Amino acid sequence: IEALALWDGTSWLAIPGGLTGGIRDIVVRPNGDLVVIGQVLVPGTSGWQDMATWDGSNWSPTALPSFSIASAMLELPSGEIAIGGVFPLQSATLALWDGATLQYEANPLADIIYDLELAPNGELLASGSAGTGPGPLVAQRSSGGWTTLYSGLATTSTVAASGSNIYYGAHPAAGTEAIPTVCEFDGSTWTALGGPPNASVLALASGAGANLYAGGKFSSIEGVAANNVAFWNGFAWQPMASGVDGTVHHIEVLANGEVVFAGDITSIAGVPTRGVVRWNGSSWHTLG
Repeated sequence: IEALALWDGTSWLAIPGGLTGGIRDIVVRPNGDLVVIGQVLVPGTSGWQDMATWDGSNWSPTALPSFSIASAMLELPSGEIAIGGVFPLQSATLALWDGATLQYEANPLADIIYDLELAPNGELLASGSAGTGPGPLVAQRSSGGWTTLYSGLATTSTVAASGSNIYYGAHPAAGTEAIPTVCEFDGSTWTALGGPPNASVLALASGAGANLYAGGKFSSIEGVAANNVAFWNGFAWQPMASGVDGTVHHIEVLANGEVVFAGDITSIAGVPTRGVVRWNGSSWHTLG
């Protein structure tokens, strides 16, 4: 089974080349090249690869160091690609790739990075895990180095930015009593966004106005029934019809305002789906 397909607005199309395996994140470069991270088998090579690039005709692997885990990827304004995860042999959780060479950076998130996003000022945000004890969970990278924005005892699965604010979604660290939550940072103070969900928030994305979309593995948020998805309207969390039937791992807001949710979703409104669905503001629809 090929690991990647292209949605052209009407149907799913196969990308030639025969890439197989599992993909964690995708970046489309300005020149049209497609970069993926995960565990994939690249045609013409032997063994699993952590990273590969499609130039429109062929796949080529980029070798990451042994024992690495690449969890998230983001293209920076400089044109470099930031790769978050853990790189034990380099004592780093962030790698920067210029298309040819990998450079590694230590930062406050010493355990693992799970998500990357651009801050409102264009600087890099990272969220992740502090490991078994309290520690940095959200950090920001500037020309002067890294600054810890939030520390605690949990795992920040996702980070998002909208307007002048930064948001994180968290779930408890193993063996702790921490409460899953979504919080907002106004530049000086973190504040819980409404009441907490009853389980983990794994994905966030900002929409038009004050809308913030959350996805994960929960059945209620702020005491309101919401199956794995909800949106914040600036004042309170709102359900999205009957929600979705599986864990949400990724959210993308499209230019037309529709929102795409991807994860372990098997059907929507009784119609089978391939793990990807879209919300048009009032109802759910499949993609293919």
